[in-house]
Amino acid sequence: MDLPDISYNKKDLFSIPFFEWTCPYHDQMGNELIDIFYQYSQDNTPSDVTPHLKDNLYESKFSFMDDMWENPTVQFFNQYIKESVGRITQDINKEQWDAFKLRFGIDKIHWKTYIQESWFHITQKGGSHQFHNHPNCDWGFIYYFTSHTPEERGSNRFYDIRTPGLVRYQLGNLWNINDSHYPVQPEAGKCILFPAWVFHDADTYLGETDRIVFSANISIYTPNGFDYIPQEIIDEWTRNRKG
Repeated sequence: MDLPDISYNKKDLFSIPFFEWTCPYHDQMGNELIDIFYQYSQDNTPSDVTPHLKDNLYESKFSFMDDMWENPTVQFFNQYIKESVGRITQDINKEQWDAFKLRFGIDKIHWKTYIQESWFHITQKGGSHQFHNHPNCDWGFIYYFTSHTPEERGSNRFYDIRTPGLVRYQLGNLWNINDSHYPVQPEAGKCILFPAWVFHDADTYLGETDRIVFSANISIYTPNGFDYIPQEIIDEWTRNRKG
């Protein structure tokens, strides 16, 4: 059978938002935070969260920001993260938030960027972090404090959520392979933000100097609706209304 020419449109559906940017304050605070990380690692035992997924790295407790809150540089870093993630969240949700305000007859949505957990890794040669994601939050955030070459490896790799469908490698679906993961090579001052449910790992690091990254689990909360809201946000909103 001879088919006529087929005219069609290709649509790439259901994109996953992924953000990369460089912190303009890295030269100002980077070295001091690295010193804080090393001192913290000497004073505190490592995290005991999923140790079977990690090799040859020190992972701090997931309460790093809270533990070090009195330090002005940590406070500055905390504020930078929340303002950056808040701005991105506001931009990407503008259409939906405008509809939300119209639906409920409100002029402004009261919301807050909330760092639920925060921690850092100091990874030595041969270290890695296996396939995982970050449940029960909106965003995953990573900040790289050291730069490494592709030869040193140590990249973070973010996997296509359709990964279970890639087990069938046949001639007709080989296009999937090129898009199955997205690697991010560490560069000092680089920030990345991604939906927390996206699976990712850290490739085996082969460099001689320590690979240092900071991570956080971040969510956006509002007293205008939804089920769970941290009490500190409710208290802050109540104070603002009374004021």
